[in-house]
Amino acid sequence: MRIKLTLLPALVLLAMVSCKSAPETKPADSGAVTAATAEEKTAEALPAADFTLRDDKGRMQSLSSYKGKVVWLTFWATWCHACKNEMKHLAALKRELGDADFEVLAIDTDGPDRVSEAQAQARALGVNFPVLFDSDSRVMSKYNPSGELPFSVLIDRKGMRRHVQRGFLAGEGAAIEERIRALLAE
Repeated sequence: MRIKLTLLPALVLLAMVSCKSAPETKPADSGAVTAATAEEKTAEALPAADFTLRDDKGRMQSLSSYKGKVVWLTFWATWCHACKNEMKHLAALKRELGDADFEVLAIDTDGPDRVSEAQAQARALGVNFPVLFDSDSRVMSKYNPSGELPFSVLIDRKGMRRHVQRGFLAGEGAAIEERIRALLAE
């Protein structure tokens, strides 16, 4: 019994760092998270897989159309608290960077029956970048087969994956901004 009780806090903390994609269940909206997220700098820059998805305005958007820009590609869902925090931060960063060669593409992973909820939530969060819909998880399976949310990929101007981040903690905004600004300066 003592071993089980010792593991419980570690499991709870792990669950708070990132959400696991599970359409039929929704994790509880937890408060602040204090553990580090899993981030990785790609040891070798790999090409980002191209895709085309419908956006929140009904237009088809392809990743390849953003070549020449630095892109923060993030996978999110309406029920994921850490995703909402990341989206708010990214909207503020996008406003701050203005017309820089930078774009955020937010890929909603909720099912097709939740598109209007995702659109409403994006508006409520002040999102000022394209929200794309991957209702069949085709794109998520290429980038994020484990289904972790939020899950983000930083892509350079040449279309190469330069950084992957799993989860989002409130204090990580500065590090994300630093990575983006470094790629903008290249």
